[in-house]
Amino acid sequence: MDIISSVGKKELRVVTALNQLCVRTGLIVCLCLIGYFFFMKAVGLQTVLVLRALNIIFMGGGILFALNRYSKLIRRKLDYFTGIRIGALVSLMASIPFAIFIGVYLKLDPVFMSYLRENMSLGEYITIVSAAAAIAAEGVVSGLIITFIVMPYFKRQ
Repeated sequence: MDIISSVGKKELRVVTALNQLCVRTGLIVCLCLIGYFFFMKAVGLQTVLVLRALNIIFMGGGILFALNRYSKLIRRKLDYFTGIRIGALVSLMASIPFAIFIGVYLKLDPVFMSYLRENMSLGEYITIVSAAAAIAAEGVVSGLIITFIVMPYFKRQ
């Protein structure tokens, strides 16, 4: 009975470490995205909407960091579905707070919101909530795509 409980405790510690790693990494990625947003605003490029595609660099870096860190923590080949879980959690923990930040920012900066309405396709239908939801969906989907692309590498290690 003691062997089973000690194995269960070890697995619980590993799952807790995995969740903590994903939350911390996701929040760091979120802070990087917010910093990048303010940098773009400071240099006057916040209206070049195509530059948001560079967010994938921060998301990819965070996911690669979390996958690499976890595979070193467990000291064995990373299970495919665990890797997908890591990528999903990191992208969720980065995208949701960033989307909330964007929502608050658009509420505080109506000039930028009106710029989006004027210059985006279907702009007349964009609201603060729909813009934040689109940012969240874009972040999660890009994070999952990155994870699906890099997981074969981690599975072979």
